[in-house]
Amino acid sequence: MFTTLSSKLAATIHPEQPVIDKFVLKNVGLKRPYPKAKNRDGNLVKVHESLLSEITEFLQHDNDKYLVQKFKKNFHQQT
Repeated sequence: MFTTLSSKLAATIHPEQPVIDKFVLKNVGLKRPYPKAKNRDGNLVKVHESLLSEITEFLQHDNDKYLVQKFKKNFHQQT
């Protein structure tokens, strides 16, 4: 829960930062480390870096840029 909230807060301040939640992670094939995992914080950093890498790669393709533009057009102005 804490990592989901933290990543959402970070993305609110810096929109280019990815949100770590179960839906996003599932779609890119990543998992959060278990709550009692050794070096959980370090592993969360690795998950965040992997997610950022996935998003960066995604945005390199014209079709994916188009999807982002369509999303922003349809949802960005809603409150």
